[in-house]
Amino acid sequence: MTGQSLCQSADRGHYVDSYAAIEPFPCPIGSYQTSIAATECILASKDYFVPSTGMISQQACPSGESQPLVGQASCNLNLEKSGIPTFALIGGVAVFALIAVVTLMRSSSKPQGKMVSKKRRKMKKK
Repeated sequence: MTGQSLCQSADRGHYVDSYAAIEPFPCPIGSYQTSIAATECILASKDYFVPSTGMISQQACPSGESQPLVGQASCNLNLEKSGIPTFALIGGVAVFALIAVVTLMRSSSKPQGKMVSKKRRKMKKK
């Protein structure tokens, strides 16, 4: 740059994309940078995540969670390792759906107005 004699290095968690960059950029979500003066960020590895920008390290997925992809901001719950059996989760969802359907059917089948019953008078014979 004209008039500038010293270059600024990018701090950890940041990068510069060219030698003429005016300022460093924070590493985006899903990536990090441990070094200074970096020109790119490192994507989070499998079973790791980076939840916010400008991070200097990746975080391991918590117990019971995993991440099969690289460069992610979060991990996924492992149903097999969560302690909740899969059939219980599916059964719970099915029961909830059934209750919702029955409730909706009942509310839509209510009569719209009062039904008036006609009483018949018995005629007396003479």
